[in-house]
Amino acid sequence: MATKRAEAAARAQVERALGVPLPDAVWNRHDHVLVQRLTDETGGERRTALRDLIAQARTDLDDYIAPYLAAVGGKRSPGGSSPPDVDRSVSVVERQTLGAYEENRGRAFSEGIARLAGDPAGENGRAVHAFRRVALGGRTLTAEEAFAFMRSPAVAALTVEDFARIGASPVEHSARIEDRTSGVEDSDWGLREFERFTVVIEPPGTRVPWSLGWSPNHRKDVRGRIELPVEASGDDLRLGTIAYWNLWGQRTVLGELHRLAKRLAKYYPWEEWQAAWFLLTGQPTWISPLTTRTEVRHGDGWDRGTVTMTMDLWVPAATVERIYRHVQHQRRQGAARRRDKALAVWLFTEDMERTAGRRLTTPELMRAWNEAHPDDRRADRSSFHDLRKRGEEAAARLLRPGDQMVIAPRATSATEATPVSTPKPADVSE
Repeated sequence: MATKRAEAAARAQVERALGVPLPDAVWNRHDHVLVQRLTDETGGERRTALRDLIAQARTDLDDYIAPYLAAVGGKRSPGGSSPPDVDRSVSVVERQTLGAYEENRGRAFSEGIARLAGDPAGENGRAVHAFRRVALGGRTLTAEEAFAFMRSPAVAALTVEDFARIGASPVEHSARIEDRTSGVEDSDWGLREFERFTVVIEPPGTRVPWSLGWSPNHRKDVRGRIELPVEASGDDLRLGTIAYWNLWGQRTVLGELHRLAKRLAKYYPWEEWQAAWFLLTGQPTWISPLTTRTEVRHGDGWDRGTVTMTMDLWVPAATVERIYRHVQHQRRQGAARRRDKALAVWLFTEDMERTAGRRLTTPELMRAWNEAHPDDRRADRSSFHDLRKRGEEAAARLLRPGDQMVIAPRATSATEATPVSTPKPADVSE
C-alpha cells in the first residue's frame, strides 16, 4: 500500500496533468495499485502507470461532473474553467486608401459623431466624462496607455472601488496573476465552479486575494467578453477578444467599459470596440465610408480566412472593386509567408530529431529553434506545435500534383483564356 506522501505526490502529478484540482470524491476512486507502481517502478513502466492513472482520473472526473454539465448544457474545457484571455481567431480592421472625396467625407462624419458623443451637455456625454473621471483619472489615454490598460489582468478582475481601497490607479500600474486555481467543488448548494487567484499590483506592491464561485444558472453572468484593439500598425487596429469578470452586484473596470461601449454603440454608428476606443483615448474613431475586416480562424486541421466589406451607399462601385482586389492580394501574400515559415519550422524539427535519433518534445524543439534563430524566438509551446503541424501539412500538399497547381499556378496564355462578358455595375451616387 502506498504511503500518504506517495499518494499526495501522485495526486499532485495528476492534477498538474489535468490542469484542475480533483475533489476528494474523484481522487478516492483511483486504483491504489497504479499509485504503488508509480512509486516503485522506473523508466517506461513508471510513465505507463502515470498515463493510466491520469486517464482513470479524467474518466472519473467526467462522471463526477456529468450532472453539472447536463445542467449548464456544456463541456468541461481542458485546463480548468477560466476563459482564454484572447481567442485564437484574429480580426484585422483596416483603414483602406480611399480617394480625396471619400476621405474628406469620412473624416468630417467621424469628427461630428465624436463631438456628439463627448458633449457634456448630453446624457451620453456626461456618462463618458464620468467614466473617464473615475477610471482614467479624469483624462484620456495615449494609444500605448490604452493597450496596456486593456491587457491588465487587474482591470479585468477588480472594480474601481478596489483600486481606490488599495491606493492604486487603474491606469498607472503593472499587474500579474499568481496562485491561480479553478475547477468544480462541492458546496452547500451542490456542485459549483470556482476561480481563485491573487492579483499582484505594482505600485504599491499590494497582493489582492480574489475568489468567486457560481452555480450552473449563473455561469453566463460572471464572465464577459469584449472585442478591443490590442495593437496598432499605422492606421490599422488589430482586434482581440478579452475576457473579464463580473462580480456579484458590481462591475469590474473592464466590465464597466464594456457596458458603456454597448450603450454608445446603440446611439451612434460605432461598433462596440470603436466606442471603447473613443472612451479610452478620446480620439475621433474613424468611421470609414468603406471598411474591410479580415478574419482568420484556426481549428484542429483547418484554417479559414474571410473578408467582410462595409460601405456607404454613395461609395462608387469602382472603389469597392479596387479595394477588394487589394485586400485579396495582401492576404494571399500573407498566407504564402505563413506557409513558408511553417515549412521552415517543420524542416528544422525534422533535422533535429534525425540528429538526436529520437522523438523530441515540443519544449526541446522550441529551445533549439530559439537558440538557432535569436531574431525569431518563439515563446508559446502550443503555437510552435501548431506551426510545426501546419508545416508538415504544407509539405504533404507539395507531393500532390493538384495542390501544386494551386500553390504555383501556371500562367494562362491569351489564346487559352475564355473571355467572359459581365455587365458593368452602375455606380450608386447620391
